Amino acid sequence: YGDHRDLHSFPTRRSSDLWHKGISGAVYSWQVGFFSAAVFAIFLIRKTTRFGFHFTAKDFFTVTRYSSRIAASELFTFLNYRLDIFLVGFFLNATAVGYYTVAVVIAETLWFLSSSIASVLLPNFSGAMKIQAQKLLNKAFAAVLWITVVMLAFLFMIDRFVLAAAFGSDFLPSLEPLRFLYPGVLLLSLYKIVSSYIASRGKAGVIMKIAFVGLAVNFGLNLLLIPAYGIAGAAAASSVAYGIIFLGGMLWLATRDTVPIRSLFYLSSGDLKELHRAIMFHLIRFRSSRKKL
Repeated sequence: YGDHRDLHSFPTRRSSDLWHKGISGAVYSWQVGFFSAAVFAIFLIRKTTRFGFHFTAKDFFTVTRYSSRIAASELFTFLNYRLDIFLVGFFLNATAVGYYTVAVVIAETLWFLSSSIASVLLPNFSGAMKIQAQKLLNKAFAAVLWITVVMLAFLFMIDRFVLAAAFGSDFLPSLEPLRFLYPGVLLLSLYKIVSSYIASRGKAGVIMKIAFVGLAVNFGLNLLLIPAYGIAGAAAASSVAYGIIFLGGMLWLATRDTVPIRSLFYLSSGDLKELHRAIMFHLIRFRSSRKKL
């Protein structure tokens, strides 16, 4: 009985230990969280898929060639997200890094919607014929566009209050860079949908090149704007870089995949009704799940 009681109390005691370890505890918690999520994902996949370790040399090189481009684009994208923070620390000071990091964290919460939709759409894009995939792209792009616009407008009205309530009035200097990030957040939200479509067409190299160009623009503008304008300059540089990335994706759609660009920016009455039904369906499911709890 004593061993059984210790086993159940271990997670609580371990969490308490991590809580008192400061930054290192936060890092350990982050690692445990991702590891647990990976294990749980494998457990779910095993229900429908049998894992195997047999593959041919052709399969290996095909997967490696494709995944290496994805890995490179992910690295460039990560640097696009975080390079400005490193450069703020290099040109300014730790206080500026703190202010700017808070602005970035708040701005990037708006990407949860587009990132989730892009992940869900990738297999749907891949399994559809070109015309069907383009129709799905039109609906997803327009929906993410207008929902993100509404979220940004709402956040713009309350961002000062959010900063003061969540971090204290001492962090109000984060407000200016936060607002400079809004245009870039919107454009990159749309690019996430576009990049999912491009990846589904087997064009990982295109995504890699676009991400590299965005990184180069981001780096150059940060070198120019941070010394002159501080953290507001860093935010402006990021927004411009995100805009370049968005334009690169749109250029590929228009020239290589012949997607009618104008059709991406509006929802038909039928699309609006379908979106309304989907929202109501998920609201009803959410309410029913809460009642069960």
